[in-house]
Amino acid sequence: MFKYPFLKSLAFGTLGFLSLALISISSLVLAQEDMILVADNSFNTSHLVNKYVKVSPSLSSVKVVRNYKNQVDFGSDPITDEIWYPHRSATINYYVNCDLGKLSIKSWKLYENNNASGEIVWADQIFGNLSFYSPGTDEELNAVVNTCDNSLNIATNEF
Repeated sequence: MFKYPFLKSLAFGTLGFLSLALISISSLVLAQEDMILVADNSFNTSHLVNKYVKVSPSLSSVKVVRNYKNQVDFGSDPITDEIWYPHRSATINYYVNCDLGKLSIKSWKLYENNNASGEIVWADQIFGNLSFYSPGTDEELNAVVNTCDNSLNIATNEF
């Protein structure tokens, strides 16, 4: 079909790239439909993933994706001025106790780009006993309400 290999690679390379871009965009749109807004303030926007894991009759594991309006970091090295853990988004895995109406952070990941994409800057989790606390932010309150309140339960799909 193509006389010159350069044109062949250009045509199929471009088609392949456009196909990949279309798949990526449709996946992102689909992913956004599976999340509900739980917080939007001057510092960050948070979405609850519309799936959960039932750990026990009163305990569920839910994930929140938090996007920061500006890059966040943990300060800088006093000698080298290297910025510590710069990130633009995070995922937080909460354990929600519906009997108590409380939650605990089980694990988290910090990402260099928005929407939990790019390199993972830092990740950690709690291995011991969890400390449950009353929700103190819109994100935490809406994670509990959307997981526990049957009349408002949006996070109804199990993983």
